[in-house]
This record gives sequence, C-alpha cells and structure tokens, in this order.
Amino acid sequence: MRTRTALLLCTPILLIAGCADSDRVYNNVYIGLQSQDKLDPVVAAEQQPEAKSPSYQEYSAERKKLLDDNNKPGTVEPASDAPATILKP
Repeated sequence: MRTRTALLLCTPILLIAGCADSDRVYNNVYIGLQSQDKLDPVVAAEQQPEAKSPSYQEYSAERKKLLDDNNKPGTVEPASDAPATILKP
C-alpha cells in the first residue's frame, strides 16, 4: 500500500521533470553547487577571496569551445604531459 502511494505521489513529479528544459536544470544544479560551496567553511577557506566562479553561461560557453577544439579533425588528445600532435592525412 505504501509503495502504491509513493508511486502515485512521485509520478507527477517525474513527469514534470521530464518536460523540463535540460539547460535550465543544469543551470539550477550549477547554481546550487556554487551556493553549497559558499556555505561550506572548508571549501570557502580553500578558495581565494578574489577568485570568482563563472556563471553557468560562461562555464557552458567555455566548455562548448573546448569540446569543439577537441573535436577538430586531425588532432588527438595529448598524453599525460606530452604536447598535442597533429596527424597529417
């Protein structure tokens, strides 16, 4: 009986979450993690006072740029400390 009640209560939440925009969800998770880091005294002590976390839009743009650079034809991922090499066709 409790299982059935739990499923009935959770189903609408899961349906609504499935319709959410993924960028908005990722943005909210990113902001939540930033807020949690600010509240944690250990993490706050490790960060420099002038160090400011980028906004989600800045983070997303930088991530997209890095992914695009890595997916260019003719490049390979560098080994641990080796410089990147370009393969010639």
